[in-house]
Amino acid sequence: MAGDILIFALFPLSSIINIVNLLGATIIYVSFTASMNQHARDAIAKDSCWA
Repeated sequence: MAGDILIFALFPLSSIINIVNLLGATIIYVSFTASMNQHARDAIAKDSCWA
């Protein structure tokens, strides 16, 4: 019973942490857009905020 409650509480929390992993997303964004100019990087960042 207690194990079920623990799993029920931790599973959604771990999912949210993976979805909203800002540091990981920043590293991926920087590595993918390293060869682009500033205008292209700004456009991608703006589009991804509304995705």
